[in-house]
Amino acid sequence: MRPDQSVSNSGDRPKTVRAELLGKFTVYDADMHPIELKSKKAKALLAYLLCAPGLKRTREHLAGLLWGASDEAHARASLRQAIAALRRDLADNNGVAILGNDRDAVALAPKMFTTDIDALQNGDLPPSLNDGFLDDLKGLAEPFEEWRRCEAAHLMALVESARGQRIDAARRIGDYDEIISIASVMITVNPLNESAWFEKFNAEKRKGDIGAALATYRRCAAILENELNTAPSDTFRHAAGSLAPAVTHSAPSKFRAVKPSVNEPKNSSRRAPIFAVAAMLSVVIFGAAIVLTSRETPAVPAERTASAPPVQQTPKLRRDLEPIWRGERAAERPELASAIKNCVTDGPGAERILSACSTLIDALAASDPLRATALHARASAYLWEGNYALALADAEASFAADPSHYNALHSIAYTYHLMGDPERAINYYRRVREMQPRHVMAAFRMGDALYDLGRYSDAAAEITEAIKLHPKAANFYFARGRAHLANGNRPAAERDLKKAAAMDGTVRQEAERLFAEMRSLAPVDGAAGGPE
Repeated sequence: MRPDQSVSNSGDRPKTVRAELLGKFTVYDADMHPIELKSKKAKALLAYLLCAPGLKRTREHLAGLLWGASDEAHARASLRQAIAALRRDLADNNGVAILGNDRDAVALAPKMFTTDIDALQNGDLPPSLNDGFLDDLKGLAEPFEEWRRCEAAHLMALVESARGQRIDAARRIGDYDEIISIASVMITVNPLNESAWFEKFNAEKRKGDIGAALATYRRCAAILENELNTAPSDTFRHAAGSLAPAVTHSAPSKFRAVKPSVNEPKNSSRRAPIFAVAAMLSVVIFGAAIVLTSRETPAVPAERTASAPPVQQTPKLRRDLEPIWRGERAAERPELASAIKNCVTDGPGAERILSACSTLIDALAASDPLRATALHARASAYLWEGNYALALADAEASFAADPSHYNALHSIAYTYHLMGDPERAINYYRRVREMQPRHVMAAFRMGDALYDLGRYSDAAAEITEAIKLHPKAANFYFARGRAHLANGNRPAAERDLKKAAAMDGTVRQEAERLFAEMRSLAPVDGAAGGPE
């Protein structure tokens, strides 16, 4: 039956099929019972057609999209099999074909499907917090994956726009609870979204809940410092300071002279990735010629440690659930309270953390989510001790216990990186990015690993992705400038190094060294002599 035939000969009203594309791809019948689609390529074909239900797609185009690696005859045959599989799995709705095709094209029957994207395009927020798109169909075929990523970016922009419109509407009528609710969802999806933190802070302030507003500011400041070595914007700091000046008397230094984090390997003989160079006194030296220590997660500043909730010292993936788990286990088993308190990814000392985490790992059931957290924290402590083998074993065990724990996967990547295996590290960094596209440190460290392999153009491109996620990190621009210089692009290197030096004076000395290298080379038209 042709796709434009939308009524049956019997005159029965056709039933619609519901499809959800945000997150994992799921199809339901008219009674909301899941429909199992057995073939992944058939699922991908249906998902692709659902995103443009009014259009016909040529068989040649669809065959190339999903079977481009095969010759034309095999690709066409595979497409026919996928269409047959969809017809079999979806069946006919009261005699109406929901998937039609002719000799040259394939299309969906009109008005036979509804999707969560339809609602999103009308400005309605999806019910799920999952901001993914066809997550179970990632990497199926290169052309399809390229389309999926572009479509995902478009849809996520729609999601953010819908959330922003909902916040604006709530602000106009003074519905601060609604603003807090939506901003909290945005923070859950992306903890580095400072504007969402600011919206939540302002709503709490206008409600008169000053304590909650200041707690929101402190938490935002801690996450930005822990993850990005940066501080909230001046506007946010001043707003919080107007409520309680003591909490924002100074912005946290991105390169504070503090004790090394538990994630800093002792006596590392390898130059650490450029983004994680530790502060020593008031001068920070960057570059391949200097052997420096590195930290995976910066230490929480001393003035905040006493009041900082446990969530600020644990991977951000679980920052909302971990305090609940810790509280529940401490109440159930008081003898573990001390171990629960001290088993953190960044704390007073590696020995104490190792002891506390080992106690928890031995005491908790394998299925307990807090055990995966303890394994990850112990991996960080082993990394600081320079015991890469044990660090790797614990990080792998943590990820095996909870495959959604992308920070554990990130620790695996970082450990291989420090062990001098950048190629393997890159593979793991890439998997982290697939799980959490906004993982800025995975993007940055992948760029550093690419630099180590001499792939300077690729390194600059990957660091650019990190800059898009966080444009206020001076060391990101420095690292990209270094990659541009190694690749021979001196004007681009100069721009980035000048920007880094202007943003943070602590990188100026090393920027001067790189500019001296440039001056020793043949001059380039338009290039200046150093950071201004």
